[in-house]
Formats: sequence, C-alpha cells, structure tokens
Amino acid sequence: MKKFLTVFVFILVFLLGEAVMAAGGWANPKSIKTYIEPNSKKELMKQAFAKWSVVTNNKIVFKYVSNPNDAQIKVIFVKDASMAGLEHAIGVTHFQQDVYTGEMKYAQIDIADHVPGSVGRLMPKDRIFRVMIHEIGHAIGLKHSADTASIMYPTAISRNQAITKGDLNTLDRIYGWK
Repeated sequence: MKKFLTVFVFILVFLLGEAVMAAGGWANPKSIKTYIEPNSKKELMKQAFAKWSVVTNNKIVFKYVSNPNDAQIKVIFVKDASMAGLEHAIGVTHFQQDVYTGEMKYAQIDIADHVPGSVGRLMPKDRIFRVMIHEIGHAIGLKHSADTASIMYPTAISRNQAITKGDLNTLDRIYGWK
C-alpha cells in the first residue's frame, strides 16, 4: 500500500507539474523589469512593449531598468538572430522557467538589425516592429499560434497580422485573469 501511495503521489506531482509548466507566466506581470540595450531602435522597442500593456489593459506592465543585470526581460540588437534550426531569423526569444512551477524567470529577446542573408541591408521599420511584438509575446508566455492572422503565427505572411482575441485568451489562461 505504501508503495502504491508513493507511486500515486509521484504521478500526481508529475501531472500537476506538467499543467503548471504549460502556464509559463511571470509571477508579477504588472512589474516586469525590462532592459533594452542602447540602439537606434530602442524607442521602437518601447512602443512594442507599450502595445502589449495597452491590449492587456495594463495587466502586463514593463518597468524599464538601466542595468541589464536587474532585468527580467533583456533586449539586445544583433546583426543576425539566426541560430541552429532557425536560419534567417529576425528575432529569437530565449527564456528560463522555474522547473517546478513553470513560472518565467528570465527572457532575452534578440532582434536583428539587418535583413537575414543580406549584406548590410537594414530591416524595414514596420517589419521589425511586428517582429518585436511577436518576440515580446514569447517573453510573456505565448507560444506560436496556428491562426495566420495572429502576430504569434510562426512566420510573417502579412502586414495585417496582429494581436488577436485568441492571443489574449491564451494570456487570460496563463495568468488566470478570468
């Protein structure tokens, strides 16, 4: 019986842990410490962060810090955001979650300054802005969406992609707002 209870508790903890890992939000989304490295696109990046605050009715708020070591989300600008398996990437978000709770602990957003595969050609402003919004979505816990109208769709197929009701519903589930 003792062995059965031990196995049962282990399975229960594992299943609950999996459910929590799927959540993946910040403990205090109203005060996410954010650092954006100095760059000509820093103000554009701030506008992208502000967009998420507006569409969530300030349920997610980014507080800017001047020291990258104090940041929960750090934005860096790179020449090319490509990495293994992601050739020609314009943006990439790396993040760390608590292994037990699934809570976000740290995220780094890499944004490319240049068109991937080009020799020095700068990224158009509207395209990089959409990539910024997409990558912030990952940093606040969103995964890719199957909805082609969503800003969280894995590839940019249209200038009309936006933060959708589905994206906001996913955030509602992650953060328990409803």
